Amino acid sequence: MRDLTSRANSMIDKVIGRIRELGLRVSPAKTEAVLFHGRTKPSETARITVEGETIIAKSSMKYLCILLDSRLNFWEHFQYMEEKTTRVVRALSGLMPNLRGPGEHKRRLFANVVTSILTYGAPVWSGALEASQKKQAPLKRREP
Repeated sequence: MRDLTSRANSMIDKVIGRIRELGLRVSPAKTEAVLFHGRTKPSETARITVEGETIIAKSSMKYLCILLDSRLNFWEHFQYMEEKTTRVVRALSGLMPNLRGPGEHKRRLFANVVTSILTYGAPVWSGALEASQKKQAPLKRREP
């Protein structure tokens, strides 16, 4: 793990150098790291150094509203997506009575909003979803 950490720190220094050449800055306080691994979780917690600050690798991080986890199985992303969709559906359902009921145009808008949430980033996570029936179950569930 130490060799991996020193190589990662060396590459991070090079990347930060290039970023500075472009006239930009890196904020260590906003920096996150995930150590991607297979089935076997590393025995040690990965730590990298960014401009003198130690960053501890997490099990997942949000990038462009997609939760990337250390195994790239997107389990946390699917849970997040389910919770977000449920919140939006409840909010939109609460608005329907104020909009004089669910006419055709309103239902179509409602469906498009939900579809957009559910399919955001699909090219990134669709393979993981196809590979797991367990991950598909919450998306197939229908609430009364």
